[in-house]
Amino acid sequence: MIKSMLTAFALAAALSSQVNAQQPNWVELAVHNFGAPVNTMWAEGELSFAADGTMVYCSARQDMAVAAGDPKDLYIANFNSETGTWDTPVNMGMPVNQPPATDVDPLRMGDDREPWITADGNTIYFRSDRLATTTPRNNHDVFVTRKVNGTWSTPELVGYPVSTTEGDEHCPAVLQDGETLCFASRRAGGYGGSDIYCVKPDGNGSWGDA
Repeated sequence: MIKSMLTAFALAAALSSQVNAQQPNWVELAVHNFGAPVNTMWAEGELSFAADGTMVYCSARQDMAVAAGDPKDLYIANFNSETGTWDTPVNMGMPVNQPPATDVDPLRMGDDREPWITADGNTIYFRSDRLATTTPRNNHDVFVTRKVNGTWSTPELVGYPVSTTEGDEHCPAVLQDGETLCFASRRAGGYGGSDIYCVKPDGNGSWGDA
């Protein structure tokens, strides 16, 4: 019995070594700064790459005088295959990025960030505070903009069950099936803090339960 157990342990150890040998060694993967012109002296944040790797969508701010707090805008940078470098990111502008509207509600600082570009390159989900409210407290929601004839459309709220009036929804991402939308939310009924939720289209132009 003991001999059989030792043999089993030895076999398990050998298989484990083979599996580990096949896994990527993270120590060998160099971590380096993205560098200029994508990175600047100001704050750059979340990013999403186009499927072919030739474009990057990111959030950033140009200076500290835009508004109080840490509001960002969405930017696009193209990879220049001739030089092997990234071009200077371009602000997506209005109506994708929204200017501050603190006169309407102090939470509306013009903060647009956390872009996620779909595999076909025609849809961007992102987080925005353009409908933020102090009462009830709701800092941000998930919005979507679509490319129509080469122009990005006015963002639309991704409504319930994705965005809620008190959930602070953020960090949208579309899974590889091209349909499932996952996001984080602080809505009631979760485990505490932000929790991850996923939804699929219900076939009627809306979303199924989160």
